[in-house]
Amino acid sequence: MTDNVNVTLTEAQLRDLIQQTITQTLTTIGVDATDPHKMQKDFIHLREMRESGEAMKKKTQVTLLGIFITGAIAAIALGIKEYFK
Repeated sequence: MTDNVNVTLTEAQLRDLIQQTITQTLTTIGVDATDPHKMQKDFIHLREMRESGEAMKKKTQVTLLGIFITGAIAAIALGIKEYFK
């Protein structure tokens, strides 16, 4: 059974409650909410690392595809060479 409770807050009290909740949530997940500029730099760094990883993945896929195609062409060329011997 739940009790219905009506709470009346001023706008300032509501803002303070929201700010405390956000700060507590960020602190709980390990983010230092007291220095927003440092936090922004951390997020920028994370984005750069993610983008770098994605770029590396694409380059690796292109390289592997190139190796596969080169190997297939070489195998075909050797097969043709042996066929006409």
